[in-house]
Amino acid sequence: MKRFFLWVAIAVPPTLMVVLSLAPFDILVLWLFGIVVLLFLALLMVALSFISALRPLKRMRRQATVALLLVLSVTVFNWPLRVGYAFSKPAFELVAEQVKAGYIPETPRRVGWFLIEDIDAPNYVTNIIGHDVVCLWTHVHPYGNTGFVQHGPENLPFNIWTHFQLDNTWQFIAED
Repeated sequence: MKRFFLWVAIAVPPTLMVVLSLAPFDILVLWLFGIVVLLFLALLMVALSFISALRPLKRMRRQATVALLLVLSVTVFNWPLRVGYAFSKPAFELVAEQVKAGYIPETPRRVGWFLIEDIDAPNYVTNIIGHDVVCLWTHVHPYGNTGFVQHGPENLPFNIWTHFQLDNTWQFIAED
């Protein structure tokens, strides 16, 4: 039973990090959660190393090390979001072309791997801010939206809380 609880303590944090990274939240939330998980896994590794009853579990220490490295990679590079974006980019481009042509798809809708709650289009009546950018919002909030915008990384016309550059044409932002 002790091994099962240790395995759960080792396996759940990296799994949560990957899932949270794919559910496009504000990047700061992911970083803060990643720091908490890293501290938890570091304490678990210390416990596995120094508590005599847990010392024979060498394999668990290796698994905890792998989990720690996985959480660190998700926290620093956010690779699950990048992978999801890479698979979704053709669908993003298709929707962006439709929006620029004047057709605004109904929302919410799934575009690639992501659920898009709202779409802002250039020169569209509901485009409150007045920017000339296609926006695929994954989270709509009165104080600022979160989602994908088709714009270069420089001079984004938004009140940005966080910004994550996916490539030269698409950015993931959270507005303030």
